[in-house]
Amino acid sequence: MTVHKTESHINGIERLAFDLGECSPEKGFAQVNTRQDASYYGTWANPTDRIIVNFAEGDIYVIRCDTDPEFIDEMRELQRWNDEFGWGPARIDAMLNTSIAQKFTNLGLGDMLHPDQLAPLDMITPETPVISNGLAAATMAAQTANRSEPTPSALTHETDRTTSSPAPEAATPVTIGDTTAATDTGL
Repeated sequence: MTVHKTESHINGIERLAFDLGECSPEKGFAQVNTRQDASYYGTWANPTDRIIVNFAEGDIYVIRCDTDPEFIDEMRELQRWNDEFGWGPARIDAMLNTSIAQKFTNLGLGDMLHPDQLAPLDMITPETPVISNGLAAATMAAQTANRSEPTPSALTHETDRTTSSPAPEAATPVTIGDTTAATDTGL
């Protein structure tokens, strides 16, 4: 079993492109909120495909885990790192998607769910409030949906840390989840 870590870079992109694109709840991702979140920084996790994506000022880091225990360890390390450096707590916002919230709970990561997150499926009752930071994000997304900016599906220049090969000059496909795309960023 292996944890695969890759890096890439793309210019002229903000986190909203991830929120609404490759790292959206429709693709199985939840946001992992921290105190350093901004238009230029964000983290997302997909408990089904066992993928963690971090975006920081154009740099994109993708962690793919082969097993659930590896994914859990990586999520706990993300939590520990954010706490250690003052950015914690790291909280999972499943963006009103109870199925995603339930998957994190089933993995033993329910304690990382955002306090105002939907309860997992087996805990929802008529009294359970249906609120989330995702509601605010969805409202903002609707207001900015017509903005023109690059999308994360155009990620290029992947470098797999398990090899010593340099980043290629030409466009290279990058996969996040089950989507593959490539474009030339002019680098």
